[in-house]
Amino acid sequence: MKRIIILSIIGVINSLYIAAQNLESRHENPFYIFPRTDNQHIDLSSDWQLSCTDSVLTNIDKLPGNSLVAVKFPTSVQMALYHAGKLPHPYSNKNSIQYRWVEEKVWYYQKSFD
Repeated sequence: MKRIIILSIIGVINSLYIAAQNLESRHENPFYIFPRTDNQHIDLSSDWQLSCTDSVLTNIDKLPGNSLVAVKFPTSVQMALYHAGKLPHPYSNKNSIQYRWVEEKVWYYQKSFD
């Protein structure tokens, strides 16, 4: 009698497990982000400007209009300067010495939207 009850319980648990897997596979991934369309879509993949100041700005209107570097997307300042051809690769040899001034500035990425 005990054997029949144990096998029945195992069978019920197995059936519930299979049913739960089937139910879960029918639902969409909760982390999937649906692509934005039309006026919901803002392209952030290009046309960024990188500029710097000597101190932190308290008013965004005081951001300099002239940018130091035009970049495709925000990244580290060192890599942006390297990809723009302003400085050599920061991780080769002793090139990082040429980047010391970067740490003394406050950097801002900006992008204009329509």
